[in-house]
Amino acid sequence: MANQVDFTPYEIKACLFDEERTANLKKAICEQIREGDVVLEAGGGTGILSMFALQCGAKHAYIIELSPRFCGRIRAIAKANGFEDKITVICGDACSTDVPEKVDLYISELLCTGLFFEPQIQAYNNLRRFFKDDTKCIPMNVKSTISFANAETSTQGVIIDVDSYVASDIFHEKITNDELYMQFIFLGQHLDPTITFDGQCEVLNNMDINSAIITTTASLSPSIEVGASQFLFNPELLFFKYLDLYPIRRDGGYINYNIEYIAGCDTLDVKLAVW
Repeated sequence: MANQVDFTPYEIKACLFDEERTANLKKAICEQIREGDVVLEAGGGTGILSMFALQCGAKHAYIIELSPRFCGRIRAIAKANGFEDKITVICGDACSTDVPEKVDLYISELLCTGLFFEPQIQAYNNLRRFFKDDTKCIPMNVKSTISFANAETSTQGVIIDVDSYVASDIFHEKITNDELYMQFIFLGQHLDPTITFDGQCEVLNNMDINSAIITTTASLSPSIEVGASQFLFNPELLFFKYLDLYPIRRDGGYINYNIEYIAGCDTLDVKLAVW
């Protein structure tokens, strides 16, 4: 996949030590696992999620990891924790790789806000070939909402509104309500990675509108739903791309929009029409 990200050690560490994220994933894994289960993890990083599964009673874990560097780290960490005989590391692309047997639990935390940047859907579509009829998935579902905002457009006299930002990094005022525009449910069926939605958001404040905010949540298990934490699912702010299209002014009423992109793409590849 063209936009697939090969994460750096810095990003892996930030992900790993997001305590809220990691603790919720461990709880969800231990809630879903059954004694003797075979686990498949796509995008292993350090392999910690599969090791949680082994701690909770899994028999064996297959971990697919794209980076040769991290494949080596997974093997070293597995050995340090006494799991070297219970983990098979497959160094390859989860969107095209095979595994040797069918699995009972599928774990894939290739999760970004809006399902941008990482191939969560594409990896699942490839690897569902190795699911049993009752295979469980973590996450169980992912959903995203959109709202619209007025955001700061320059810094130190330089216009910056040509990109996307973590919403907390840039001053903005939310102008509309949130509307659900995307939901994926992981039950073993094929999922279309094309996200397209026509919607309408109610205007709550009378201000210029120059950007959209994407937020995401996921159900990791029947009892655990997660949203933004230190590393996971930080809301994303996308400026409208073409200067002649904004700012849009609404004094009450609604903003109509169409959003379209392929799951796993860069935020700059999102097509967003607003009127």
